[in-house]
Amino acid sequence: MNFNLLFCYSISILIFYTLYKNTKLITKKFNLIDYPDKKRKLHNSKTPLFGGLLFFICLIYIIVIDKLFNINNNFIIKIFFIVLPIFIVGLLDDLYNLNPIIKTILLSFIIILFLLLNKEFLLKELYFDDYKKIYLLNNFSSLFITTLCLLLLINAFNMCDGINGLAYSLSILWLMILIILFDLNITFFFITLILFLSLIFNYQGKYFLGNSGSLLISSFIGMLTIYLYNNNYKNLITVEKIILIFLIPGLDMLRLFILRISNKKSPFAGDTNHFHHYLFKNFYLHKIIIIYLSLILWPFIFMQFYKIKYSFIFLIQAIIFFFLVSYFKNRKNFKVK
Repeated sequence: MNFNLLFCYSISILIFYTLYKNTKLITKKFNLIDYPDKKRKLHNSKTPLFGGLLFFICLIYIIVIDKLFNINNNFIIKIFFIVLPIFIVGLLDDLYNLNPIIKTILLSFIIILFLLLNKEFLLKELYFDDYKKIYLLNNFSSLFITTLCLLLLINAFNMCDGINGLAYSLSILWLMILIILFDLNITFFFITLILFLSLIFNYQGKYFLGNSGSLLISSFIGMLTIYLYNNNYKNLITVEKIILIFLIPGLDMLRLFILRISNKKSPFAGDTNHFHHYLFKNFYLHKIIIIYLSLILWPFIFMQFYKIKYSFIFLIQAIIFFFLVSYFKNRKNFKVK
């Protein structure tokens, strides 16, 4: 491995630590503070919303190094050009608490504009392993499905950001799966490392990820997944496998949307009915993260030893998920170490 490259990437850790040590100073200056709200938040004291800005600055540095050493050609630069305005929308949301509908419209506009200018990120075909079929998409369906997938992922990930460490842990797991599936290089290792360092301090309650961080990380992972899938030669990675990576947060989002609409509320209204909230009533943080990540990971391990159709795995996942939701929702609340 190139020592100069490794040294340059390692500086990102120093940048991270320097920024972390100035968390209070920076967040106070820009008023990036999350205040307690007993109706839908679990913390009792005001906390810096620094996770998004911290990751964003480190990501810029890592991408600059990637470009200087020409590690990933230009595709990671293009991904940055879409996550930048999405990050800004999240930052404005942290500062001014944007209307969810307005935020969704802004995100949709940004994504559609980017996809029209960078068509290599459009989903052009969908390969389903269960049926051994490839479905080709025309221009309109390609734009619509790609935009919808990104918006759903962004919303699902944002809904996971309710307890310390869960969203970070989820993003780390997703990136690790992508690194393994697509044999990604050192750039993505250091991006994952920065997320891991962020997880340590977020878990301790030093700062929150914030909407800026949630939107930044989910859009980055979403665009990266689509690009890798589009360049997935010989269809080694199927649509089902991609769905399986994001299935559990997706199921929880679907459940919450149905629950809120049935109660005549906005599907974007905040509440404490998330799956992780039910777990929080019964377990401490480390157990919640283990349970949540295990739900995502077990099918990948299982399918290494047994050949089984994805449709059957999806069914099992859904049954397990909704059983756990019902069980922990109705269980008498007590913490299990």
